[in-house]
Amino acid sequence: MSKAKMMRAFLAAVLSCGIVFALASCSTTYTVSYSLGEHAADDATAPESAEYAQGTEITLPAAPAAEEG
Repeated sequence: MSKAKMMRAFLAAVLSCGIVFALASCSTTYTVSYSLGEHAADDATAPESAEYAQGTEITLPAAPAAEEG
């Protein structure tokens, strides 16, 4: 096998692995969950957990109002 053919075979193998890796990483999901600190109001509730695909832009909810006193 010539050097050029070996290099083409190597590059094809590397590129195909990269494509498989890219496709596999597209299916990654992340779970976002929330918890309230000990100073949260008694009636404060945390938002539900949610799953997002990798690369999805998320907006975090505003924190509950602090309780005075």
